[in-house]
Amino acid sequence: MKDLMIKAYVVVKRQMKDVLNNETGDAGVGFILTIAAALIVAGFVFIPGLRAFGSTIMAAINSWWTTDISPQIFPSS
Repeated sequence: MKDLMIKAYVVVKRQMKDVLNNETGDAGVGFILTIAAALIVAGFVFIPGLRAFGSTIMAAINSWWTTDISPQIFPSS
């Protein structure tokens, strides 16, 4: 497994070296900046959506606990 990881690292390192050292020079840097910009934009788009999703899940779990589970485990007499 370790050998496979080392081989994968070497292949990725060679490919990035080729991308960064191409004839135009700026294409490799532009490629990396494009990926970075895409990740930043994705973060701004997905993080608020994940917060709303998490709030919905927590509300559903709270409702499930208070209406279904808690009365069965801790019945009030």
